[in-house]
Amino acid sequence: DFQESAAFLRAEKTPGAVFTLAGTFSLQLPQLTDRPLFNDVLEGYLQIRPLRQLADEGWSAGDSLSRVLTAGGVAFILIDKTDFGPDSAFVRYLLATYSKAFENPTFTLLRTPGSIAPAVATGRVNLTATAEGIPPRQRLAAVANDVWEIEASPGTETPLDPFWTENKDHSSLLPLLQPRAADYQTIRLAPTPPGQPWVIVPEAWHPDWQAEANGKPIPVHRALGAYLAAKAPTDGEAITFRFVPPWWYKACLALTVLAWTASAFAYFLLRRRERMERF
Repeated sequence: DFQESAAFLRAEKTPGAVFTLAGTFSLQLPQLTDRPLFNDVLEGYLQIRPLRQLADEGWSAGDSLSRVLTAGGVAFILIDKTDFGPDSAFVRYLLATYSKAFENPTFTLLRTPGSIAPAVATGRVNLTATAEGIPPRQRLAAVANDVWEIEASPGTETPLDPFWTENKDHSSLLPLLQPRAADYQTIRLAPTPPGQPWVIVPEAWHPDWQAEANGKPIPVHRALGAYLAAKAPTDGEAITFRFVPPWWYKACLALTVLAWTASAFAYFLLRRRERMERF
């Protein structure tokens, strides 16, 4: 039954992540479906604080949950009926709110409308110098009106006004020009439509993300204080995000591998010496 659900998700053309109410076996979904998980076993420890605040707000109210799923790029909800049955009030709410896309005796897949995956282009933003002090509920309420809170990157030359809205056309989904399965650390997007220079990607912000347009670097901002955002310098430009960790990431990895290799070699020599001493 799980393999059937995974096969459906892989064949489905609608892009987006999967929010799972299932056991740890659901961690196989990214490999089986080429779709990210919205909730994985490490998110409670590795999420940046604004992302955790949005998630907490989502679990507190139904309307906030739908906005959290929209902003997080969630396209489907997977429910394991053996663990989360109709006795759960949360499951009953999900079943009453979202339409069924697939079902078998063990699993139910619900379709969530409005996902912004893989990215969205917009001209409707509230640009602020910092998202600190803006309640998560307020950030999510703006999403319902197709307005995005953007926290400008430090040092950016973008003019700032906490109450200024670039109130242009509604948002448009942006497709990928390169599947992320080929290089998960690169997000190569289609050109932005006229009047929609801002690009928002439902990928957790991290200081090691970089962006470029027409081969030139551009600032990476935060959408809702938690997701990637950037502004194309002119209409019709394609933006590419790349995760570029500092050199010492690889240096630490190399030292770790070297240390484990040295330890294994030393253990081998020690055991060999012990055997030789016996004879």
